[in-house]
Amino acid sequence: MPDFGPSSRRKLDTCHPVLQELCQRVVKHHDITILVGHRTETEQTDAFKKGNSTKQWPQSKHNSYPSMAVDVAPYPIPEGWGDLKGQTTKTRDLDWKERVKFYEVIALFRFTWSQMCKNFPDIEANFDLRLGADWDGDGDYRDQTFDDLPHIELIEV
Repeated sequence: MPDFGPSSRRKLDTCHPVLQELCQRVVKHHDITILVGHRTETEQTDAFKKGNSTKQWPQSKHNSYPSMAVDVAPYPIPEGWGDLKGQTTKTRDLDWKERVKFYEVIALFRFTWSQMCKNFPDIEANFDLRLGADWDGDGDYRDQTFDDLPHIELIEV
């Protein structure tokens, strides 16, 4: 059964306990790695400048402590993921095929969230889950202007 390594655990420890529980449940069924939990001001500024975030400090859900957002990826991370500059048609096609691994993880997060909400109604009463693959939650991944497949966040209701 997959489990988190030390680096992923350190990052996950910076996240809200509900996100920690969600990730712990998902990793039992699919090997994932934690890319980012809490981001410092310097890290957020860097992510914004690189185009990896649309939010400046302190507007990102990653900036609170504990973090209300976590970025995850299938493990091992698909080779060349996110490196779209200078790709040939063949490597770009392979990169798109690797996206399937992210969508599998996203589906597992959605399912696991629904199970947690059934078992713990107080979670559903206090939080919604938003995914960077579907910011508006309408199930249509094609209408996103900022595609952030690794991003998962809690929204307080």
